[in-house]
Amino acid sequence: MATTTPPDFLSVREAAAVLRIGKSCAYDLANEFVDTSGVSGLKVIRVGRQLRVPRTALEDWLGTSITWPIVRHPKPGSSE
Repeated sequence: MATTTPPDFLSVREAAAVLRIGKSCAYDLANEFVDTSGVSGLKVIRVGRQLRVPRTALEDWLGTSITWPIVRHPKPGSSE
C-alpha cells in the first residue's frame, strides 16, 4: 500500500516532479542555492554527496502543501 504522507526530504528529481519542471532545471536551481550560500535558488541540504530538498521549504516556496505520491502528468503532445 502506497503512503500518502510526503517524506521530510525529497530528492532533487522528486522536487522537480512536484514543481513540474525538468530535472536539469531543478538541479540548476539547487546548485544556485549552494553557489549563492542560500540567497537564491531551490533550498537543499547535503546528505553525504547527495542533495535533498526539505519538504517544508518546498511547501513554503509553493505556498501550499504538496500531495503524495507525485502525480506524473504527460508531456504535451505525447500519447500517454
